[in-house]
Amino acid sequence: MGKYFESMFEDLLKESDSSSQGKSKLVERVLPIIFSNPDWFEQDRCLQKLTDATGIPRDQLRMIAKSWIGKHLETNRRLRELFTSND
Repeated sequence: MGKYFESMFEDLLKESDSSSQGKSKLVERVLPIIFSNPDWFEQDRCLQKLTDATGIPRDQLRMIAKSWIGKHLETNRRLRELFTSND
């Protein structure tokens, strides 16, 4: 992720504001990118950067990510079932 993430994160940070809605949008945009990287060390480093920017603890960001991933996995499962049914 490295330089790409750093650059993208800085751009998103500039676009967001410090309101709770602005922080929420930043988290929604950045978490999927963070967790698309399989390197746990890099994920943790990026989560810390997001924590520093939003004030949201890393543990809470991980819970938000689990919820987001779970919703998308369920949606993907339902879509697969819909498009692979033999009706």
